[in-house]
Amino acid sequence: MRNDINYSKGMSAIRKASGMSFCFNKIEGECSSKIVSSHGIQENGKLSLIESEYEGNNSILTFEKNQKHKRLENLPMPKPQGKGSTSTFKGFCKKHDLEIFKKIENLNYENKEEINFKHSYRSFAYSYHYIKRMNKAFNDENIGKNLTLKYKRQLQAINNKLSLFEKRKDILNNSLNRTLYDSLEYFVFQSDFLPIASCSTIHLQYNFENIKLTGFPNTSDLIITSFPEKERHITIIAGFKDNKTSHELINTLKELEKSEVELLISSFWINYTNSTYISPIIWKQLGLDGQKTIMEQIVTCFGLQQIDPSLKTGFNKSKINLFNVWEENKYCH
Repeated sequence: MRNDINYSKGMSAIRKASGMSFCFNKIEGECSSKIVSSHGIQENGKLSLIESEYEGNNSILTFEKNQKHKRLENLPMPKPQGKGSTSTFKGFCKKHDLEIFKKIENLNYENKEEINFKHSYRSFAYSYHYIKRMNKAFNDENIGKNLTLKYKRQLQAINNKLSLFEKRKDILNNSLNRTLYDSLEYFVFQSDFLPIASCSTIHLQYNFENIKLTGFPNTSDLIITSFPEKERHITIIAGFKDNKTSHELINTLKELEKSEVELLISSFWINYTNSTYISPIIWKQLGLDGQKTIMEQIVTCFGLQQIDPSLKTGFNKSKINLFNVWEENKYCH
């Protein structure tokens, strides 16, 4: 019973923290007073291409908010939600939300430094907001005294990540405000249309060959932004230029075959971020076995991540290439 009480208090604290609002690019005297609900991924023209019918409603499926389901032997199921509430966060004032992102809203993607920077900047802001919310929730005085060892480890991991994110936030805002966009390097992967989107910053301790990262720093933070357009799909993978390990991973991606890159991006979407949004069409195409495989991977990877990131013992490569799932069923769409 005590665990249930702790869980209930924890969920209550997280719900309260979800209402946090602030401007990621706060500049004294320049921000407007209103904080808006920004989208990590553009609602119209991007998320609208993912939305389709699911259980009688137009929906997008998200791993961000999932619930257990008997159909998958009590594994979590992705939760349907409308495009209007997908990838939203109160992370920018109205002025900065309009000014910063006007070149990437309602326009087709161009592989230019400013465009890649602003997509990555928004994805990082989304992740930063999430970490800030979790930090506030886990430091809530109503649950702090009842934290189990598992959650104390998770709290320490969140505190450490927030400290790193604060430094990265300053670097990105400095680049943005100088209009130099020079703090990131990129690997851009374009493919045929695929109704999947993602916006997140992932933390890697191993390279793609399961070798632990060494040197300084001995971890890599990659910013992942994926979205569809009418006839193509784009994934932007960004790394901080001052991070040697991120530089090495991006160079590795540039040397890989198309199928290898697709599997790694699928791994990022499934095993390293809970802010991945997929079309119900793909979910149905996976079939029951494919659905169970994906949710088992999510439960395993995020279970270790939440208990203690140091428990991870390699790069978690996906068992499913989501690009292939769509391609193999393209004549059924």
